[in-house]
Amino acid sequence: DQGEPTTISEVSIEGNSAFTDARLMAQLPPLEGTNFSRARVRNGERQLAAFYSKEGYYYAKVNFSIIESPRTVPTAPQTVKVVYTIENEGKPVYIRRILVTGNKDTKTESILRAVVLEEGELLTSPNVYLSEQNLYETDVFSLVQITPQPAGDRPDGAVNVDVIVSVVEQE
Repeated sequence: DQGEPTTISEVSIEGNSAFTDARLMAQLPPLEGTNFSRARVRNGERQLAAFYSKEGYYYAKVNFSIIESPRTVPTAPQTVKVVYTIENEGKPVYIRRILVTGNKDTKTESILRAVVLEEGELLTSPNVYLSEQNLYETDVFSLVQITPQPAGDRPDGAVNVDVIVSVVEQE
């Protein structure tokens, strides 16, 4: 017997300043009033992280915590509050330059063609991942690392990075 299910009584977001609570809540699956499911709450965490990445907040991290609500009546159903916390929200991150290192036999232009990142565009995790996958799929490289290096602030308050594409060619 597992007893009464625990219900989510409230969902809140902390640590955000770039986006309103309402805009972030719209990214989440319906949680309030549902039976508590760690998988569903974790899915919400992933959706918020994906939203931040898509908007160019490359360094933003999302975590969640569960706060059990004290029962006012012993027979009342157990409820919890879910709190999503945005850490290191920062500013949007733009690509100033893309630099390639480690290539001996492969032309830099060929490597850049496989990279979906573009100078002047927002740096997003999915594009970094896709660029790494594209380079690995060529079977030319045994190691690919794409690393952003801070390259100053922009006049609009956003941040510039130089993206270093480091490769090790197969022997």
